Amino acid sequence: NRHEEYVLIHRFEAIREYLRGIRAKRIGNIRRNLYRNLRKLNAKYYKKREEKQRMNLELRKCPSAVELGSHSRIQFDEDLLNLGEESEYFPAKDSPE
Repeated sequence: NRHEEYVLIHRFEAIREYLRGIRAKRIGNIRRNLYRNLRKLNAKYYKKREEKQRMNLELRKCPSAVELGSHSRIQFDEDLLNLGEESEYFPAKDSPE
């Protein structure tokens, strides 16, 4: 019967569309989760990198413990504030050494 065939084909098409929709949705979810995780990882990475850079900067700023000797913390902080000018830790560039 022609009509039954038509109905069956349409039902088949409908099911196929439905499954395709589910599949698309699932792929969409997977993609969304992937991107979300990527963003999280990325953020973590940049945070870590920033921290490292900040630490390096701090380390570069401060003279080594040996040079510091028995200086008090306050003295040290003042020297850090005057970093631009020459201090006993950072003699002027053209000093004879």
